[in-house]
Amino acid sequence: MIRLIYISLQAKPLSRDQFDSLCLAASEFNGKAGISGLLLSNGKEFMQCLEGPAKSVKALYQHILQDSRHTDIRLLFSSPVSNRIFEGWSMQGAHTSPLQGTADTDSVYQLLDHRLQKSWRSMGEGAVELIDQYARVKQSMEAGGPLASPTL
Repeated sequence: MIRLIYISLQAKPLSRDQFDSLCLAASEFNGKAGISGLLLSNGKEFMQCLEGPAKSVKALYQHILQDSRHTDIRLLFSSPVSNRIFEGWSMQGAHTSPLQGTADTDSVYQLLDHRLQKSWRSMGEGAVELIDQYARVKQSMEAGGPLASPTL
């Protein structure tokens, strides 16, 4: 099993409905392929964490490299892992507009939404920490307790 994290510029900004449709299609495909993960959008960039069987994740990443919705794709992290941090999430999406704040005011991620409004490219490899923080929120929600500390 591997975990892969990348960032890319959006070739054309997606509306909230388009983003939701993308996440739904990805969830259906990923569920069949044994892939879990998180897709973040700030209206200008995507950041995605994919985890699952190495062959499946690498094939999906090759498909993403050819996807016209992305430009300037940068791989931030790719490594074998022993456990999933997004277990049960075939593809969870979080979307916000850089100028309008979070699109979903009831988002369980309100404490992290300010990070979505920054350019992830300017964060460099530190953007991987954002994925880690989302994983902690997910684990905490599932456990019903204080924030957990997953290991990337």
